[in-house]
Amino acid sequence: MLWLLLSCHMLMLLLAWLFLFKEKRFINYHLGMNVAMVPTGLFSLSAGLILLSLYPEAFIMITIITTCIGLATGIFFGSLIDKQGALMGFSSGIMSGIMAPMLGAMAADISPLLTFSTLLFLTGMTWLIFPTNRRA
Repeated sequence: MLWLLLSCHMLMLLLAWLFLFKEKRFINYHLGMNVAMVPTGLFSLSAGLILLSLYPEAFIMITIITTCIGLATGIFFGSLIDKQGALMGFSSGIMSGIMAPMLGAMAADISPLLTFSTLLFLTGMTWLIFPTNRRA
């Protein structure tokens, strides 16, 4: 079940990237920073919690894997904008990749935290894909 959730997160992340790739000429610098940070932070948080709940005994390895996932996601989304966006995504990926397993390890029950992070991820991706101020 958790692997399916992680796969759905990755699919939604890919769809968001494809949408933003088509719309990248309309993304300015300020929106670009959000494009680099929001998917990176939310996906790293969710992936870290999912992987930690799947393999609770491999904390160090999960932290390394989640940090690498965050770095890749940050560079992936930040490079849509420019080098500064890629650097911002890179640093956001480091922070959220290291933070997610620590947050999951400190939680007594990871289920509510995983549910909350999934809702945050879905909300963030929805706002990123379907912004409220569409151009005419």
